[in-house]
Amino acid sequence: MNKPDRKTRISTQLMLLFAGLALAIVLVLAFVLNKLATERSEDELGHQFAEIALQTTDKLDRTLFERYREVRLLSIQAGLAGSGHDVDAKRRFLEEMQKTYPYYAWLGLTDTEGKVLVSANGLLEGANVAARPWFKNAFEGKHLTDVHEAALLSKLLQPAGADPMRFIDIAFPYHDAAGRLAGALGAHLSIDWARDIEQSVMLPLLTRRRLEALVVGQDMTVIIGPRELIGTRLAPTGVGAGKDFWQAAPSGHAVAAFGDGKTYLVGYSKSQGHSFSPGLNWTVLVRQEAGEAYAPIAQFRRQVIVIGLVIALLSAALAALLARRISRPLGVLAEAARRIEAGESRDIDEVPGGYREIGMLRIALQSLIGKLQANETAMRQAARRKDEFLATLAHELRNPLAPISVAAELLTMAPADAARQKNYGEMIGRQTRHMTDMIDDLLDVSRVTRGEVNLERRPCVLQEVLAEAVEQVAPLVATRKHRLAQAIVAEPVVVLGDRTRLVQVVANLLNNAAKYTPEGGRIDLALAVDPGRARLTVRDNGIGMSADLMEHAFELFTQETRKTDLSLGGLGVGLALSKQLVTLHDGSLSVSSGGQGMGSAFTVSLPLLHAGADLPAAGPAADQQASRAGGPVLIVDDNADAADTLGLLVGSFGYEVLVEYGPVAGLEQARARRPAVCLLDIGMPVMDGYELAARLRTLPGMQDALLLAVTGYSQDSDRQRARTAGFDEHLAKPVDVERLKSLLTGPEALAHD
Repeated sequence: MNKPDRKTRISTQLMLLFAGLALAIVLVLAFVLNKLATERSEDELGHQFAEIALQTTDKLDRTLFERYREVRLLSIQAGLAGSGHDVDAKRRFLEEMQKTYPYYAWLGLTDTEGKVLVSANGLLEGANVAARPWFKNAFEGKHLTDVHEAALLSKLLQPAGADPMRFIDIAFPYHDAAGRLAGALGAHLSIDWARDIEQSVMLPLLTRRRLEALVVGQDMTVIIGPRELIGTRLAPTGVGAGKDFWQAAPSGHAVAAFGDGKTYLVGYSKSQGHSFSPGLNWTVLVRQEAGEAYAPIAQFRRQVIVIGLVIALLSAALAALLARRISRPLGVLAEAARRIEAGESRDIDEVPGGYREIGMLRIALQSLIGKLQANETAMRQAARRKDEFLATLAHELRNPLAPISVAAELLTMAPADAARQKNYGEMIGRQTRHMTDMIDDLLDVSRVTRGEVNLERRPCVLQEVLAEAVEQVAPLVATRKHRLAQAIVAEPVVVLGDRTRLVQVVANLLNNAAKYTPEGGRIDLALAVDPGRARLTVRDNGIGMSADLMEHAFELFTQETRKTDLSLGGLGVGLALSKQLVTLHDGSLSVSSGGQGMGSAFTVSLPLLHAGADLPAAGPAADQQASRAGGPVLIVDDNADAADTLGLLVGSFGYEVLVEYGPVAGLEQARARRPAVCLLDIGMPVMDGYELAARLRTLPGMQDALLLAVTGYSQDSDRQRARTAGFDEHLAKPVDVERLKSLLTGPEALAHD
């Protein structure tokens, strides 16, 4: 008796399961909530940051527009360049304008050569500024010049050692009273105006939320921001939003890295200008470190995990209580199973105080015990039938091998006359066909069992099926000296079926009747019509069947004691195969017998084809053969032995044969010789048979050639694919010689050598 494994108790497992499940649910919930909260927080904070950046950008654009408009209006004031205004008056005018907006660090007028004629406070009067970008831009229509340092003005306006001042330049050309170009009006606007605007918007937020604001130029150089970043070119990279995320829209938000090892939540807004002021294409960035932005979410996540641990502990305690109630009746069942294993009992008693499911388990176990006993008996019977089959198979294979071996020895001895050689050859052929039939039966049973048989169902006249089957068994019937009586209805009986398989079924039934009826017996073959069905009966007055044998007659390897002569052979698979083939035709096969020595009757019932159905006619291949004139037969197969033997076979029919061992060579041969028939393998390297067939059809003179697929692929899908590729027929390996000969010898199909 097996000893119980040292495994975890069910109570412990349930406790761990409940606790683990609760913890897993909480963790998943925490993960989902954290993800949702992070996404929502990112979206809400990002929108807030983007809105702040947008407000800052709008204020910068509007303020810059006011200065842009002031300088533009000043440049077109009548008489600014005229003689009616002396230099002092012009200087006072510029100084008054500077006082109205103190961020004007410098205002001045130049002539067309760049000489400063007059300026506020006289700064740079007499100096030449022709090389300054703002002077050139004024005449080229570029009235705004981005942030730059002005070393000369810094020396004049700041104490020694101070940082150079940075300015934005606004410049317009002005004209004299006659409308002639007189020079340029320039204004240097201190960058402090932009810093003050940025701080007016951001200062409350910077102190309360620890945000950081940056104003960057078009090349991402920091214009306004922390002192250590001024003049630094940033290279922000969006996390999941693309490298240049700020280029996607004028305003938005993203999670980004700036190369300092930190990740930020960033809102941004790009300068768009205002009214007729083009703006400077600045971008305002409002950012906060992701850790600080998501700090409330992290705290929420920790709280959820703590709550989850508490729930897991409570679940474990509850599971321990439930496990005790569940495990007690299971222990009773385990003890009952031990007694059954030890042979002390064969029944499982009622479990008191158990759940309904425990009672159902007890009933199921009791039923399982009975089924196991029945299965054990059935397995013993199956093993016995298998052993009998293997013994029979060895016997049946040795029977044909004996004459084949003797005939082969005789052929190697002294030369015999032609008659004896022919006799030996015929003997080898008969015994080889006998072995092939046995192997084919086994393969057929295997294919039918796996659902791999492809039936070619067409309208069939059963009278013709019976005639062909009778012709096949006639030699055996004559040898056994039986009388075969036929009662066949006169009117054609048409069913939808595979003619070859139906002939196989009827021939097998007749063959069994002939084998299991003592010599000189009687066999009756009858065909009748019932409402909607055809009824075919094979009856004999042979050895009959017991009731037990009839119960297993259609099972594999069933032979029992029916054999009267072991020399007749048989593997016990014929009836099983016939039953399955009839079932595939939507029919039924049954057996009846009066008992031992009372003969047997096998009845096949098949559904009739509806009235008015067309009778079988010549297949399309025959019509195609009739339309083809002479030419050689091309065989293409990368297996040299297969190609050569098939070539010898076709050559024995009297045809000129071309053999190639590859598709490329076969295509060239076809282009040169224009064969009337091509037998092509499918599984070839470089180019498979389907592609080769399609290419052959495109060659001049090959449109009407007979293309035959010769392959080991024999499923319905393979046949359909062959037809689609341009093949006329599909032949499964090994090739049926008679079918191949019939395809090649159609009316005027080929010209023989």
